Amino acid sequence: MGSNRFLRCKPKRRPKKSPSEKRRRENTHAKRLEALGMKPDTVKAMSSKDKRTALRKPAKVKADAAA
Repeated sequence: MGSNRFLRCKPKRRPKKSPSEKRRRENTHAKRLEALGMKPDTVKAMSSKDKRTALRKPAKVKADAAA
């Protein structure tokens, strides 16, 4: 196995995820859930994985928030 330019320059091909981008994405998800009708306290208590799962079915989130 050799080491060529392709193997050395990985981050150029696919940049690393930065912590600030992750925070920005999570804040965007939280705002979207609040816009669908969820209470901010409930959203704050959710994990990031739960937020992503909830955003897959926005109609269900809206119905649960209305009930």
